[in-house]
Amino acid sequence: MNPDNYIQRALSELEKDNKISALSILEEGYARFRDNQISELLEKTRAELRHLRDMQSYHEFYEKQQRKPDKYYKFTRRLERKIRRWLGRNTRRVIEGCLRNPRYLHLENDIRQGGHLDILDIGCWEGHFAIGLGARNPSIRVIGMDIASTNIEIANELNRFDNVRFLQGAAEDAGTMFPPESFDFVMLFEILEHVIDVERVLTTALTVLKPGGKMAITVPANEEEEHHDEHVRFFSETLIQELFSNKPGFTIETIPHPPRPGKPPESSNYITFLKAS
Repeated sequence: MNPDNYIQRALSELEKDNKISALSILEEGYARFRDNQISELLEKTRAELRHLRDMQSYHEFYEKQQRKPDKYYKFTRRLERKIRRWLGRNTRRVIEGCLRNPRYLHLENDIRQGGHLDILDIGCWEGHFAIGLGARNPSIRVIGMDIASTNIEIANELNRFDNVRFLQGAAEDAGTMFPPESFDFVMLFEILEHVIDVERVLTTALTVLKPGGKMAITVPANEEEEHHDEHVRFFSETLIQELFSNKPGFTIETIPHPPRPGKPPESSNYITFLKAS
C-alpha cells in the first residue's frame, strides 16, 4: 500500500457516501505515511461530518446528545436523586456494576500492579469507573473529565469520595486544564472513536502524563458491533499498530463487555503503553 492507494480507497467510499469508512481509511494512511494529500482529504472528510467541523459544533453535539429527557430535570426528580445520594444507594450500585465489568477489573488490576497514584479519566461519562477506583483504592487520586455538563452533574451527584473529582472539559482541553506531567496513569476508554482529531487528543494526553507513566486506551474491537450514532471511525488492527506499536511497553488485549439482554456480545481492544522517560 502507498498513499495513493489510501486516497483512492477513501474516494471510492466517499462516492458511496460512506464518510465514516473513508475517515478510518484516511487516518490509517496518514498514521503510516504522514502524507500531505492524505491530510488534506482527511480534513475535508472531517468537515463533512457536521459535528467534527470545529470544537463549537463538537461541544454542542455532545451537550445535546448526553442531555436527559426533560422530566429528569424536574424538581421532584432532583429531590429523589438527592435522597438516594444521601442514602448512597446509587453509588453502591455503580461500584457493584464496576465489579461485574471485565474492563473495570482489568483496569483496576493494571493500576494496582503498577502502583499508580494519580489517575486521569478522560471522557469519564457519568464517572462510574472513576468512582469505582476511588472507592476501592483510597490511596489513589482520580480526576474524571467529560465534555458534557449532564455527565459531570450526574458524576458529582454519585460521588461520595474525597479522592475523586470531576471537571467538565473535552479531551482536547486536558493540556490547558492541568499542568504538564500531572498524572502517572491516563485512561481514554471508548473515546478515540468519537473525537475530531485522534492525534491531537493523544498528544494532549501524553503532555499531562509523567515520564514513565502509563496510558490505557479502549476502542471497540469489532466493526460489526452495534455502534452509537456518534462513532466516527473504527480502529482496525492496522491502525492500532500504526498508532501505538512503536510506543514503549505496547500491549493489546481484547476484553469483553458485560452482556446485555437481547444484544449481541461486544468487546473492546485494551491498549496500553508507557510514556518515554
